[in-house]
Amino acid sequence: MQPYFHSLSILYLLIPVVTMRLFAEEKRLKTEELLYSSPVSSVQIVLGKYLAAVMLFIILIMFTIQHPVFVCIYGNPDIGPIVTGYIGLFLVGLAYLSIGLLCSALTDNQIIAAILTFGVICFFWMIGLTQYIIANPTVVSLFRYFSLQEHFHIFTKGLIELKDVVFIASFTFMGLFLTYQIIEYHRWK
Repeated sequence: MQPYFHSLSILYLLIPVVTMRLFAEEKRLKTEELLYSSPVSSVQIVLGKYLAAVMLFIILIMFTIQHPVFVCIYGNPDIGPIVTGYIGLFLVGLAYLSIGLLCSALTDNQIIAAILTFGVICFFWMIGLTQYIIANPTVVSLFRYFSLQEHFHIFTKGLIELKDVVFIASFTFMGLFLTYQIIEYHRWK
């Protein structure tokens, strides 16, 4: 099932489209003052927009579940790698959604937000490929550690390692925290 989950990585290319309007459109339409003056905190604003994007991502993932179901009906696969692969797909998607939210908060142009999100996603996805370019094993191991593709690969093997979950959760939290800081700055500016 590893090739299947690596092909599902194409879903990550939809994340810039999902997140590009979350804050950028508010700025473009000049409705962010209305949002900031509403009786909700900046944390609630960030989490509300983030959870809306997460729900859309879950719907996208749900469209892909039919394939493993057919494999289970007509074959006898090991369920472990399928379940952990979807867990990894979801967790890495959460991390990328937080980056998309951050990029949308940084700009008032949704196209720039989408391109910036796409660039950051590509960077963190492909940074692990430096093993083919750089000969220094220390640098390669450092870059591979920061590659979300490397952490996702562990999930597709049927393993859930705490270090991978903690890294992805920290990555997600950092994206949400930086978004909160940007929103808080604009709110009191």
